[in-house]
Amino acid sequence: MLKTLVKQIYHLPPASFWRQVDGFKRDLKSLPARLTDPQRRAEPWETLHHVGGDFHNTGTAAFTLLREHGGLSADDHVLDIGCGNGRVARPVLQFLEGSGSYTGFDISRSAISFCEKRFGTLSPAATRFEYMNIWNGVYNPGGKLAQTEARFPCEDRSITLAFATSVYTHLMPGAMRRYLEETRRVLAPGGRAVITAFLLDEDVERWMGEGKTVLKFPHALDGVKVLDARWPENGVAIDRDKLKTMIAEAGLTLRGMHAGHWRPEASYAGGQDLVVVSRD
Repeated sequence: MLKTLVKQIYHLPPASFWRQVDGFKRDLKSLPARLTDPQRRAEPWETLHHVGGDFHNTGTAAFTLLREHGGLSADDHVLDIGCGNGRVARPVLQFLEGSGSYTGFDISRSAISFCEKRFGTLSPAATRFEYMNIWNGVYNPGGKLAQTEARFPCEDRSITLAFATSVYTHLMPGAMRRYLEETRRVLAPGGRAVITAFLLDEDVERWMGEGKTVLKFPHALDGVKVLDARWPENGVAIDRDKLKTMIAEAGLTLRGMHAGHWRPEASYAGGQDLVVVSRD
């Protein structure tokens, strides 16, 4: 009875309220470092701009993974799917050279405004940030464009490397399919895409039951498992074989799947699982 009451109270405010609470806690924790490290003083405040972790270190780690698993080169034409406040854009733009280009889009208008002000002139490569008012039950509940109708802001076959870090973890299956289809559309032949996700299989299901994973996904919904049935986009995990099927149906080729540290027996350095695909 008490547990049910707590859940009801928790769901009274919108999900954005709890993101701000979490961001405020992170901001308080980061104050000593912000006061002593000039580099961190310019980082976005998480109370206002959801970052989801240490801005500099998280971005640098993601950049390293793009180099190691996506083959990022200085002349790539890059698409950042869900660029947020630019934590990965920062090191990527510092790395790209004049022949390369970068496009980032996000469903947060404030995040795109921050990126335009902070990174618009950072790189000699062509740089563009786009706001897309795509609906998401947690991150943009007032969005006007359905996820299944989203069209990435790039021409066909114009991108050599696309990446989506902590995006598919907040998408339901229909949106995942659309994003995979759009990824194939914009990728040039031979282009690659790097995606992070929470992948399920028999071992992971057992580890979750034994309490050996960082997160548990207790609710089955629409063919996936979620952290919160009321706000499913808070966190989504998908069966790895189901995602493999989606990848093939979208016309992409699976190049690799790597286990992240959210589960036992990780096979690469990241927290979420890593999926690498290409367009042949």
